[in-house]
Order: sequence, then C-alpha cells, then structure tokens
Amino acid sequence: MVNQAFQLTFSLLAFGKTVRKDEVERKIHEAKVEKLVLRAKLGIDDAIKVLERIQPDWLVDGVSTN
Repeated sequence: MVNQAFQLTFSLLAFGKTVRKDEVERKIHEAKVEKLVLRAKLGIDDAIKVLERIQPDWLVDGVSTN
C-alpha cells in the first residue's frame, strides 16, 4: 500500500505536464490531473496511518534529524 501511494505520486510527474492545443482538452486534462493529485494525497495519508500503526518507530515527530 505504501509503495502504491508513492508510485501514484510519481505518476503525476509523468502525466501532469502535457501540451494541449484545444482549450476544452486542456481543461479536461487539468481536471484529470487534479483528480490524480487528490488520489495521491489521500493515498499518502492512508499510507502514513498504516505506517503509524504497524511501524511507529519510523516517525520523527517534527524533530530535525540534521
């Protein structure tokens, strides 16, 4: 699940920038990209919840690791 969340995020890089000639096609493409952004955000939120439950020691709680 965590891998899929990050893969979806990276797919935005591949599908996010496309040149559309027609204004209608451009707006349709922007709507599809916004839908992907929402799915990626929700997927990452779910992945974080799963990781908090099954492996809480990976969290840093806002502490800088530098």
